[in-house]
Amino acid sequence: MSARVQRNEELSSMNHQDLVEELETVQAQYSKLLFDHASTGVEDSSQIKKLRRDIARINTFISSKA
Repeated sequence: MSARVQRNEELSSMNHQDLVEELETVQAQYSKLLFDHASTGVEDSSQIKKLRRDIARINTFISSKA
């Protein structure tokens, strides 16, 4: 099973409050990564894209559970 499918299953089993908390955590990671990328550079710049997609995925689950 791919990591994306596992992540989707994990997110679908969370309740609304857990999703909101996860969203805050991922957004904080994304902001920190953007800052690090701008100031010193990041080894794996594809991580920025992955976090952005995670944020969108979590927002999708939040809107579907509302």
